[in-house]
Amino acid sequence: MQWYAKEVEENLPLELDFKLEASNSARCKKILSFNSQYKVPDVYCEHSGKRVLTMEFVEGISIGDV
Repeated sequence: MQWYAKEVEENLPLELDFKLEASNSARCKKILSFNSQYKVPDVYCEHSGKRVLTMEFVEGISIGDV
């Protein structure tokens, strides 16, 4: 399980950095902008930070449910 502990140690801080997640969301939104069926919620940067990510609420289904 050492490999798993090392993986978590490296990746958990990245997963919990919501400024990085906001940047990833913007990238995803740009990539999917070719098709109006996809909606990536807007991130409200003025209400977000390293520990909080505030996003628009969007009605719909999760892409994982398709």
